[in-house]
Amino acid sequence: MANSVSTSNGLNLKVGMTFDTQRARHELSTKLKELEQKSTIQTEVKIDGERFVKTVRTYQDAMKNLVEETTLYNGAAKKMQSTITGLTSAEERVAKAIANQTVQTRNLNQAQHQLNNTAKHSVSVFQDFTATFLKMAKFNTINIIYDTFTESLSKAVEVVHEFNDATTELRKVSDLEGDSLKKYAQELADYGAEVGRTMTDMINSATVFKRTGATDEQAKELAKVAEMYRNVADSEVSSAEAASFLVSQMKAFNIEAENSIHIIDAVNSVANNFAVNTNDLQTALSKSAAAMATAGNSYEETISLVEAGTAVMQNNAGTVGNGLRTIAINVANLATKSDEFVAANGKVVISLKDENGEIKNTYQVLEELSEHWNDLSRAEQNSIATTLAGKHK
Repeated sequence: MANSVSTSNGLNLKVGMTFDTQRARHELSTKLKELEQKSTIQTEVKIDGERFVKTVRTYQDAMKNLVEETTLYNGAAKKMQSTITGLTSAEERVAKAIANQTVQTRNLNQAQHQLNNTAKHSVSVFQDFTATFLKMAKFNTINIIYDTFTESLSKAVEVVHEFNDATTELRKVSDLEGDSLKKYAQELADYGAEVGRTMTDMINSATVFKRTGATDEQAKELAKVAEMYRNVADSEVSSAEAASFLVSQMKAFNIEAENSIHIIDAVNSVANNFAVNTNDLQTALSKSAAAMATAGNSYEETISLVEAGTAVMQNNAGTVGNGLRTIAINVANLATKSDEFVAANGKVVISLKDENGEIKNTYQVLEELSEHWNDLSRAEQNSIATTLAGKHK
């Protein structure tokens, strides 16, 4: 009988065997019978124990070393695999970085190209803008010149109209005509030059004074004073307003034309030294001058009372002027009924007439009242104020 056996080397070996079946059966039968006849089979196995133990231990050590080596190998293999993986990742990152760099370089080149195109376009636009701007500048300059010329021409026409209107009004209140009117207008213009005013301003002022009956010479002098007042006024005042104020004070206090400068000097001095402005003084004096003068008050006394009132009642110059006018009238009425003013249950006793029997003016009565004022209660002060000034409704 022949069998084929394959080895671990991949080699095939044929093994030949001759087997006597009958004889084998006979021997096997004989052996079984012998075993059946024996009750105990003793087998002695003689083994070299120490050598066996050493062999086993050697085998165990070899196996342990093999396991350890295998473990180390596996660890090294894992590290190797990790290293290979890391290298692969690094290669991939390097590849990506190179790709990104390539894209960025491409984008940079495109941006540079666009920038160059933009720069060229900007230069072209700037050149166009410069050309357009120069054209616009020339156009605007021409427009400005034209507008300035037109405005100047319009103002010149307006000045001519104002001058014509002013001379027309002056002609109505004077006997001046033709060359005499031109000469008088030129004289006013010369006066105006001294105080920084135009011919038209001077003619307007002179016209106001001519309406009051002033001579041509007086009107000319008064116009100069009125325009001087406009220069010292704290806010803008027209020629007509300045002249009207001057006339009201001159008439009320009988101030001659040659002394009219005193009116302006007094107003300017008070405004510069006390808490009141020229416009408040002008307003209050214009409202109270006639009544205060009739009650015997001088211009200086009146302006002093106006200053005291406006210092207490700020921004109420009109009320102060009206109040002084009322007080002047009431004091004069009391003097016609009694020689004394008695108030506050006899605490205040003021003589309303002087030693000659003449009625005291408003300033004198109020001056005497001021000596008792701080000794009075609020109720007593209000009672006296109501009696002298009345109630404001």
